[in-house]
Amino acid sequence: MIVYVFGNLDLDFDSIPCSILPRLKEKFPKIEWRTKDPNELDVYANDSLIIIDTVKGINKVDVIDATDISVNKKMITVHDFDLSFYLKLIKKIKKNIGIYIIGIPMFYNKDKAITEVSIFLSDLILKNEKHNSYKDHKLL
Repeated sequence: MIVYVFGNLDLDFDSIPCSILPRLKEKFPKIEWRTKDPNELDVYANDSLIIIDTVKGINKVDVIDATDISVNKKMITVHDFDLSFYLKLIKKIKKNIGIYIIGIPMFYNKDKAITEVSIFLSDLILKNEKHNSYKDHKLL
């Protein structure tokens, strides 16, 4: 499983995803972690796209799926425009892809972020394993 981590360590409000990455790597050593620009996602590698990023306007860690992204019309920065536009494009091209953004609030407590992100990651890992075992069974 690949998880993409976005953020910018030079900006306090956008640094949490990158700053908690070392501890997430320890907790989830089997995940392939990638820190990339939003426009460098390898969407053909998996049936799902999991991203950890800072999200403005939320007060706790939450999972945002592709349907939530298409409804969001409020653009804060060029980064938001690029990511939301790109994810909408991916969803049109690869209709069956699951897109999940684990959103962390700006200026959030890092320990709380690690705990809450870990819960959502564990859930997504479990869903992914069930999905893959179903696909394998279906092919037999």
